[in-house]
Amino acid sequence: MARILVIDDDRLARYTILQFLDGAGHEVVEASSGRLGVSHHQSQNFELVITDIVMPDMEGIAVIREIRKTRPDQQIIAVTGGGATGRGAVLFLRFAQELGADRVLKKPFTEEDLLACVDACLSIVEP
Repeated sequence: MARILVIDDDRLARYTILQFLDGAGHEVVEASSGRLGVSHHQSQNFELVITDIVMPDMEGIAVIREIRKTRPDQQIIAVTGGGATGRGAVLFLRFAQELGADRVLKKPFTEEDLLACVDACLSIVEP
């Protein structure tokens, strides 16, 4: 299956995403911050990156922009709960798409929703 980088400052969110992806047979590398995620991305190859948007040290929007500088073809899924309001999530996700996320998901999402997004992104990567 695919090698996927998951970037999220929330340990429970990372764990949940890891469980979904691991159950589907993917290899997952975790990063607990945007800066660490960008560092992993610069030193390793991934078929897909899943990044949270709202993080304290480096927002997911900045992560997407950094990844796009070196790998414009990298498949990226952006996820967020949007902070304090659900409306914020919609705005964050729209902005993430405008800046280069291939797919977006609003937290909480189901395993089926995540795996459908992953499959859609990976179908673009495969020859």
